[in-house]
Amino acid sequence: MQRVVRTFLAVLTSVVSAVFLSVTTVTPAVAAEPLTYVPEGDFTTYCQAHGYVGAELVAQNAYGWRCVSPSGEYVTFSVTAVCREVTVKDNSPTVLDFLYDFTDAGSRGWWCYRLSQVAPLGRLDVDRYCRYEGYDRGVLVGGDTALNWVCESSGFSTPLNSVDRLSIGCGRQYPSPLGDVAARVVDFFDPRAIDCMV
Repeated sequence: MQRVVRTFLAVLTSVVSAVFLSVTTVTPAVAAEPLTYVPEGDFTTYCQAHGYVGAELVAQNAYGWRCVSPSGEYVTFSVTAVCREVTVKDNSPTVLDFLYDFTDAGSRGWWCYRLSQVAPLGRLDVDRYCRYEGYDRGVLVGGDTALNWVCESSGFSTPLNSVDRLSIGCGRQYPSPLGDVAARVVDFFDPRAIDCMV
């Protein structure tokens, strides 16, 4: 009987040790982390790697880049693919593009981020965020884009005209134990298409 008990305790000790070691060696995920901006030359490198002549700017904004085919046709492409294949050189699904400045077709337009998870925490509810901060409402002023939001009360207002300001709203709406939450503008021309990512 004692031999059975000893054997059982030895097996139990081994299992507990294995579980403890596997738990302690897991690396925790981190918050949304900006890795680097996307240099203009990376668009050309990406397009050429996919058989195009190069990249060309067809509009003076971050959405203006196109690959140019040998026959001169303009072809849209994914900036996330540029991040993964050229800028960061990591094809992980947790590497995504983030629009930073729509008006900048150069190096401030796009950033590559590494996320702890691919799925968004949710969409930013700007009106809810503004009310939480003590304003009367969140409204669109001067246009219908993701950066035309304003937190407004009678007598004072605060424009949410940058991704950094939208990220503060995401952090308030979806606090994460992982750290900073970042706003990802999914579609600049849809003011409600702002994902909160971590």
